[in-house]
Amino acid sequence: MEREHRLTGMVLAGLAALAMGAGCSDAPEGVQVDGGAARDRAVAGKDQGKQKKDSGKKPPRDSAPKPDRLKPDAARTYPKDPFAGLNKIHSNPDIYLGNGTFGDKKGQLMVWAPKGYSPAKAWPLSVTLHGGFNTTDNKESIKSATGQLKWMVSQPGSDKMVWLAGIIRVSGSYHAWVKKQNTLDLIDAIREVDRRFRVDGRRVYLSGISMGGGGTASISWMLPRAFAAFGPTAGYYWNSWGKVPNLKGVSYRVVHGAKDKYPEEPYDRLKLAEQFVKIVKGAGATVEKVILSGVGHWLPTAQVPLLTGFLLKHQNKQPTDWAKARQVVQAY
Repeated sequence: MEREHRLTGMVLAGLAALAMGAGCSDAPEGVQVDGGAARDRAVAGKDQGKQKKDSGKKPPRDSAPKPDRLKPDAARTYPKDPFAGLNKIHSNPDIYLGNGTFGDKKGQLMVWAPKGYSPAKAWPLSVTLHGGFNTTDNKESIKSATGQLKWMVSQPGSDKMVWLAGIIRVSGSYHAWVKKQNTLDLIDAIREVDRRFRVDGRRVYLSGISMGGGGTASISWMLPRAFAAFGPTAGYYWNSWGKVPNLKGVSYRVVHGAKDKYPEEPYDRLKLAEQFVKIVKGAGATVEKVILSGVGHWLPTAQVPLLTGFLLKHQNKQPTDWAKARQVVQAY
């Protein structure tokens, strides 16, 4: 197993040019890198203009809340039964399917919450993207999402979060998750779960396996700061998709099997995973790379708690404004 941890200070020091919009010298030919400043501002969780307006007013010393005591969602009212209107499709673990309960009333979501869930505190939200290929209807997507979700929430540490599995609506080969309708459905699903559950908006994570791993990687370029951390696994990496934003401060755990190569396909998945790591590190991201010796196209069960532990170590400074994130996806 090979692991690569945090970038050295020397590498981080070389990112100033990137922040100004300069190209990334580590990016392979044909891959563009930009500062992504406008996109980052659009997804900011707080109104920066209001902060500037109020900056001259110094609050009394005792009234200034400490960051770890802020509860921006404490005044909200949450449903007594957060699963109301959803259909239980699996027991032990109890997984619920939502059909047409959000967005344009045509999307679907799958959700699981720990037995100890209570809105008395805010909970992290782990969003997982299922794998699959060229799905023409939702039956295979639901089957894939159910299997992946029930497996992941059954592992140690998973009960520290609420879990959401997105479900693709529009077929898109290996890259279905960046079909605009599917990405919009995902954002709408997050907003629906946030309405039903008390979610800590600073601790929303995105991960996925296979096609979902590739989707996680691509969405991280579209919304780099909407999620607190990313965990693409065994992904189909589309490294020529879009522009690579400034990823300074963005964290990834990239896991890939050493035998996950599939040379009979028109590309080598392991090689593309290595290329992806090089690109995002060159754009300023912190990357924990794990190459699993003897492993093919999947994530071993023992790796799930490690992924969960990695995600939970990260949080954003402010809650994400998902309405603004949706606008970014719509305009992308």
